[in-house]
Amino acid sequence: MSIKTNNSSMLPIEKAIKFGVHNLEDRELLAIIISSGTKGNTCLDIADTILNEKSNMDGLVSLLDKDILDFQTLKGIGQVKSVQLSALSEISKRIWKREKVTNLKRFQKANDIANFFMQELRNKDHEELHLMLFNISLRLITTKRISVGSLTSSYISMKELTSALVKEPCAAFAIVHNHPSGDPEPSSDDFIFTKEVLKVSMLVEVHFIDHIIIGDNKYYSFKEEGFFDKK
Repeated sequence: MSIKTNNSSMLPIEKAIKFGVHNLEDRELLAIIISSGTKGNTCLDIADTILNEKSNMDGLVSLLDKDILDFQTLKGIGQVKSVQLSALSEISKRIWKREKVTNLKRFQKANDIANFFMQELRNKDHEELHLMLFNISLRLITTKRISVGSLTSSYISMKELTSALVKEPCAAFAIVHNHPSGDPEPSSDDFIFTKEVLKVSMLVEVHFIDHIIIGDNKYYSFKEEGFFDKK
């Protein structure tokens, strides 16, 4: 099925070749990724469906929050197109995180850690707990997703955390998890958990630099709020 723009008979691919992809509209970029239409719907029609979806408030950025099943609920998006769009979303997240590592070099502030995970975690419908491992200069060694929870909670035993910290030598670490509600304010369980993590850090002699809770474009830092000063 041919792909046509509303204001021109030129195909998005032809337009990209002639003028460069930076001159394409969001819908045209999506149409190229989708690549084929369905009965009664061109690629641009399907792209419009995605971008104009009721829950879509941020245009292309909202693609980062969808998974394969989310895409399949949209008109004209089958399993293959859902996988393609999910792959695009995952590539974008990985580029974002690698750019952050390259540009930052060192994770010195809570904001550095929060921004690293913000796009990945801010709209999850479940809690995830991630571990960040750093060398002595606070350069990132690796990240590990160590727990996936329900809508309201994420669990990891202190034994699992200890094992993760000693398995790969590091000088410091941070814990990051998200609140599906969008409100990063810590619960009483979050405070208890952070105290337990602090005990583990002292036991294994690895510096615990912060526990960050990700909300919807906002975060809570236990370090910034003085938690570690009270220990």
